Amino acid sequence: KAVLYLCSQIKIIKSIKITRQLAWVDLQKITFEDPDHFTFTFKTDELNLIVESPKEFIEVILTNIYYLFGNNLPFELQISPLVVKPPEKMSRFPFSCLFLSFCHSMGLPENDILFNSLNTKSQKNPEYLCIDLTKLKYDLKYQPAILSTLKYAYNIRSLRISGETTPDSETIFQVLSQTIKNNSQCLYSLTLLNCATFTGFSDFCESILNSYLCKICFDGIIF
Repeated sequence: KAVLYLCSQIKIIKSIKITRQLAWVDLQKITFEDPDHFTFTFKTDELNLIVESPKEFIEVILTNIYYLFGNNLPFELQISPLVVKPPEKMSRFPFSCLFLSFCHSMGLPENDILFNSLNTKSQKNPEYLCIDLTKLKYDLKYQPAILSTLKYAYNIRSLRISGETTPDSETIFQVLSQTIKNNSQCLYSLTLLNCATFTGFSDFCESILNSYLCKICFDGIIF
């Protein structure tokens, strides 16, 4: 769900060995050349495949990717004349699968506490997530992966998060602007703690005006 695994068979002992791991969040382009050739371009790698049934193959791949990202795929898709439509019923993978993919991309070890915390369902409506990262103690090195994950969310009901960031991550207001846009119809409550960087604040305010956000709280922030 989070990573594309490439395997080879060890004939002597008849087992499978993982030879490469490619995070779906690093995918930049999928191209198709008749009659049977696909090229998957990742940030730091390229995968060329020849398949027997191109239509069936790409349907399985893209259906899984739609479950991960939603309808707005963050990569280029050039597979004409093949056509694959998004699933009519979007039962997406757990949100934490996207976080896990970013961890693979950034070379971070898996974190079970964060993984489970990104899947807390709303009691009133289980279709939506209620994410509270303010009560967890985790290494700040995970913050870029968390912020990147939030940018792709589209079913968050409430969010509590610290404004602390690392030098190699986007600022919190840049990320929250995109998060609010993606959840403009469902995000009800937002709480932000301890933020000292205000880059992107004007875009953040604009995103609020075009949303149904009803409750916003700033704690420990001096304007």
